[in-house]
Amino acid sequence: MPTRSKILDEIIENGFDACWCLSLDTMQLEYANKNVTERMFGYAIESYYNDPQFWLSTVFPEDRPTAVRVTSECIEHGQSSGQYRIVHKNGSIVWVHVRQRLLRNELGQPTTILGSLIDITEKVIADQNLALSHHEMDSFFALSTEMLCISGLDGYFKRVNRQFSVVLGYSEEELLKTPFITLVHPDDHSATQRELELLAMGNASLNFENRYLCKNGNYRTLEWRTVPSFPGKLLFCAARDVTDARDQGKRLKESEAQFRSLSDFSPIGIFKTDSNGNATYVNEAWLKISGLPYSSVFGDGWTKAIHKDDYENVLNVWQ
Repeated sequence: MPTRSKILDEIIENGFDACWCLSLDTMQLEYANKNVTERMFGYAIESYYNDPQFWLSTVFPEDRPTAVRVTSECIEHGQSSGQYRIVHKNGSIVWVHVRQRLLRNELGQPTTILGSLIDITEKVIADQNLALSHHEMDSFFALSTEMLCISGLDGYFKRVNRQFSVVLGYSEEELLKTPFITLVHPDDHSATQRELELLAMGNASLNFENRYLCKNGNYRTLEWRTVPSFPGKLLFCAARDVTDARDQGKRLKESEAQFRSLSDFSPIGIFKTDSNGNATYVNEAWLKISGLPYSSVFGDGWTKAIHKDDYENVLNVWQ
């Protein structure tokens, strides 16, 4: 049965941390776990034993002052930690996190540094990619002319871009601390809640509209496009202010309704065609004058009202 010492040696030699023991009297490496060290950096363990400065030569040039400082702090304070880059034998970069502890003899004199380090390359790269992603998102939020936000199913905005303040008048701080449903027009609450329920089930939302209360007391109509993200229960949203377009459409409909009302009571025959000469509207007076039934006049049906002797001339003039 393996002894406890043997088991410990196996763990150290085949673990994940590179471990070493450095004598302060000679600055010589007294021990390093061969398997881990060679696997992590690619250099033969003898290189570290034969040359006290070899380990420093493998540190990325810009990081060597950091590596020396970590050792100096250990001697001064009894322990230290830090991270820097090691150049692998194959030329690749290995990010490491180093921890060191000072040992003293019975007289209290420093004699040895015990150290360990772990490979944190994947974590560093992941953090760098995340930082880059955040930077790209920051730029996208800042430059977009649309209203962009990240909100939660808890009913609060998590992040909004400047366009929200431009359209609604609130500061970013006010928007983030206010439940967004309280800004929605009361008549739109039910529809908004139904839309949130669909989003909570993982369904995207396209072209949903509701009205939002501005700081000046007016309401603006917003058109939303929202995609849920799981896990995290976040909603990624883009909105645009369609108030003016909707008001213009409403005024156009009202104008058309007024035109039809006046036209229907006019004693003059009125009809309307598109650019191809197809009838799209006739009033009652025109129907009485032409004698045609309402259902037959649309398209080119209105031409049936033209006398056959005038037909060719009317069409030539029309074209």
